[in-house]
Amino acid sequence: MSEEHPYHTSHQNGEITVIECEKCGFTHHHPIPTVAFIEKMYTEQFGGEENPQFAEHQRQDADYWEMVYERHERSYRQLLGDSDESPSGGIYPAVAGRRVLDIGCGTGSFLEFFKKRGWGVQGIEPSRHFLPILREAGIPVLPKVTDHMTVQDWESLGKFDVVNLACVLEHIREPEQLVLLIKRFVLKPEGILTVWVPNDFNPLQDAAYQTHDLAKWWIHPLHINYFNFGTLTAFLERCGLEVLLRDTEFPVELFLLMGDNYVGNDTLGRAMHKKRIAMENNLKRFGKAELLQDIYRKLAEMGVGREAIVHCKIKV
Repeated sequence: MSEEHPYHTSHQNGEITVIECEKCGFTHHHPIPTVAFIEKMYTEQFGGEENPQFAEHQRQDADYWEMVYERHERSYRQLLGDSDESPSGGIYPAVAGRRVLDIGCGTGSFLEFFKKRGWGVQGIEPSRHFLPILREAGIPVLPKVTDHMTVQDWESLGKFDVVNLACVLEHIREPEQLVLLIKRFVLKPEGILTVWVPNDFNPLQDAAYQTHDLAKWWIHPLHINYFNFGTLTAFLERCGLEVLLRDTEFPVELFLLMGDNYVGNDTLGRAMHKKRIAMENNLKRFGKAELLQDIYRKLAEMGVGREAIVHCKIKV
């Protein structure tokens, strides 16, 4: 047992060990990777030799992501108290002065969506492979790893109605420090922080790996921290945030439970992803977008779904 990170339970995938840390309150790598490893990975390799298909898959799935972002914008309007009445065509009128910050903004699809909706946008992204795409799209971006941002960097960004932290907390060494910096410098007192992480060690995932006698494939060299709805909620509350709404995405582990073993098979994995997209598109096409949103929120209440998505605000 480590004195710095005491634990009673650990999990293994090959040479990678993760522990259910009593100090941190969530599962993470043991030992935690070095600062140098993290910096090199996300400034030089991610989007290049590591996950080289990321930008192309984002482009191929543009319509799907627009549908996801529409659901998020609907949630933001509800939580911020803005009008949810849209003109014909379903595009909400812009709300004057609203600003959104996307930390780890990747190729900028989230910010492009909100920019088209009339929001002021700002990104933070360290990957040198994504910066030309962001600049071509006219997305203002701070090209830094959050670990290396100074107080002046944070202050220069100003305050935001929404801060999006999607697929970030699992990759960084000190998630609590990042959330506290967001609270202090960039989130408005009444603003919304969205935290989006893989929903790992969830019940469907547990059943799926046992069904196929698989290793715990979600334990990955690039994922330092592992959350589920319970540990993420507890973590955010310890950081002084109040959870307002839980959401998720399609529980892809269902495909494994139906016999489609996509683990380690990128071609089959993409095919399963397209099936999920077809289901969502058909619901939207026939006027059932709100039903889909309700389904995912109910799944989140049950602690299942591929991602744990939590909208929260600063606790008063």
